[in-house]
Amino acid sequence: MRSTRTLGERFAEIAAAGPGGCRLALRLAALAARSRRHRLSLPQRLAQLPTTGLPVAEPVTVRWSPRHIPFIEAASDHDLSVGLGAVHAHLRLAQMEMMRRVAQGRLAELLGPPAVPIDRGLRLLDLTRAIPAVAAALPEATRAWLEGFVAGINHVVERAPQPPDLAALGAPRQPWSLPDVLGLGRLVAVDMNWKMLLGALKLYGTADWPEVWAQLVEGVELPDAEELTDLATGFIHSGSNAVAVAGRRTGDKGALLAADPHLDLVLPNFWLLGGLRSPSFEAVGLMIPGLPFIALGRNRWIGWTGTSLQAASTDLFDAEGEQVSVREESVVIRWMGPRRIALRETRLGPLISDVLSMPGWGKPVALHWMGHLPSDEFTAMLRLNRARNWKEFVDAAAGFAVPGESFLYGDAEGHIGGCLAVALPLRPPGSQGDLLSPPADLRYWDHFIRAKELPRDYDPPEGFLVSANLPPAGAPVAVTHFHSPNYRHRRLAELLRARDWVTVDDLARLQQDVLAAPDLEMRDWLLLLLGRCGGGGRGRCQWLLRTLSGWDGRYDIDSVGAAAYEILIFHLLRLLEGGAMRRRLAATWDPPAIIRGRLRGMKRAEAARLVGKAFTRTARSLRRPQPWGRLHHLRLPHLLGSLPIVGRLFHYADIPWPGGNETVMKSSHGAAGGRHHPHYGTNARLITDLSDLDSTHAILAGGQDGWLGSSTFLDQLDLWRSNHYVQLPLRPDSVARLFPLVTIFTAGA
Repeated sequence: MRSTRTLGERFAEIAAAGPGGCRLALRLAALAARSRRHRLSLPQRLAQLPTTGLPVAEPVTVRWSPRHIPFIEAASDHDLSVGLGAVHAHLRLAQMEMMRRVAQGRLAELLGPPAVPIDRGLRLLDLTRAIPAVAAALPEATRAWLEGFVAGINHVVERAPQPPDLAALGAPRQPWSLPDVLGLGRLVAVDMNWKMLLGALKLYGTADWPEVWAQLVEGVELPDAEELTDLATGFIHSGSNAVAVAGRRTGDKGALLAADPHLDLVLPNFWLLGGLRSPSFEAVGLMIPGLPFIALGRNRWIGWTGTSLQAASTDLFDAEGEQVSVREESVVIRWMGPRRIALRETRLGPLISDVLSMPGWGKPVALHWMGHLPSDEFTAMLRLNRARNWKEFVDAAAGFAVPGESFLYGDAEGHIGGCLAVALPLRPPGSQGDLLSPPADLRYWDHFIRAKELPRDYDPPEGFLVSANLPPAGAPVAVTHFHSPNYRHRRLAELLRARDWVTVDDLARLQQDVLAAPDLEMRDWLLLLLGRCGGGGRGRCQWLLRTLSGWDGRYDIDSVGAAAYEILIFHLLRLLEGGAMRRRLAATWDPPAIIRGRLRGMKRAEAARLVGKAFTRTARSLRRPQPWGRLHHLRLPHLLGSLPIVGRLFHYADIPWPGGNETVMKSSHGAAGGRHHPHYGTNARLITDLSDLDSTHAILAGGQDGWLGSSTFLDQLDLWRSNHYVQLPLRPDSVARLFPLVTIFTAGA
């Protein structure tokens, strides 16, 4: 939840909430101080977990690693689901509670009047609209699994100490239900394209709109539209890299898989590490808090990973002239009581234009989303977790509708494959003509196409597959509205082609790669345009010229060339767009693409003059060499870090950080004219060797525990910085050895 509000505006938000808001701010400030002074050890945290009175038929064993990573073992699937729910709630209840409230538009119950506009927007989006229909159609086995998971969550809600951040916010203990968990599934399935669509909508109709639209469909990404889309899309892996290497390229029988999902860089991390074993399940990997399955990982036979497809799961419709209906809801507001709000919608979807800061044309715009229709991704993921071969894997993927995923597969026999997991309207292939669709295009939503009818790949000749958010070739329908540039995909393929044999260590080095070849190409082009440097101190200009010419394109923390290049880009953007440096250009995730387009549209002499002027400004601003790590610092905020005034007390770490916008080790930032903090990028890593049951390795940028003040809240960050991983074994004897702390869940009092 990033914000550009001034300090005075933040004070005003607290003042608007009255004395209650001021008391809340003081409680949170005290919590921040207390959590830094008093640390809870792992044994102390495990002692908080209530272990008796659970609805299980047989004891459930939870083995814990020294990093607070669980491996849950149960004699039945039902008992496993109960234990899994209790473990998720133990580790991440506060995070799950905030996710539940975002999904349901209930933040004002905790945060008071300032959150009402956000609640109104979330309720208009109506993320949980399809949940009653989804719940009614669940297969009995899936329903039983989810009910067991909910029972485990509620056992912790009722009997364990309340997480300190929930207590400070005054959150009441509220039981969970099956629809609540299904609602979290819809929250993490939100369409990544909303950031792009709603950001573009605010510029629709402006004089340079055709240029903006052309840049979007060519892969230039806009910044976030506003806090509403930050919240709605903050829980999805909107980018990511994934690699599958066939057994014939690994030197072993089994395939290799590697994944590094891209998400907001916040605490708690949006992933959990863990493993589970029961009659039907035996898997390790990354889980999403509040969702009872392994999202990225492996079982005995196969492994799976993937990236966001950035699928065209949403259309914006011109709703002018459409019949409008009004839905009224009550928003409970802390310190004020309930307030009735009116939410307008049409047959085309909710009128999203009602909650955006729109330009003067004021056209009503409806949002039509695949997630408003019922689909059962829970059954699909449970089937995928149990799959033993490529056919079962593809069959499971066919159950997906949202979010669109590009899945990669590998197995113990050395086979690899890739398929899409999505449902798409039967739109014709090709780029969308404009941002707003006419109502007649709703006809494309009468029928859908799914995984088995879309391109897939199995055992490709090169012996590897790469996924990095690019659309597939040859699809019979429009798969994406927009897509990321192909820089990461090209680099990953280049690194894999350079080796005859690929090992786990090779994949670890690949995940940490910080070379940005497109920036080197851009550097070379700018230096050709530059000519001779003028003004601003000849010595500094010559130093800058040597620094840029000698830069190897790597965004290491000690790279002076990376810092000089980024500051040059910053000054070019200022010159191209004026001092105001309009938000769509200043905060874009791909500034070089903007610059290339603008400079190529100029006469060469004019372009050279602007580059020379930017070069001189860069030389003047760099009074001494600045390494990239001095400018590019990671600051991990807690979810409370976005609150007015006190939020800054919940910022953890402030350390040099490698990577850039389009490096494999992604570390996203806007135009970097000085010190800044990456807000989005690689936040977890996983590598698995399918030939060895114990060779799965993972790491989080943060820690496993969401409890403020826990010793495992941030304990993996040092491992991350030193490029180390933690092991996630599957063999029972290895689990017993590496996960030495034991908790037993029983039914007895």
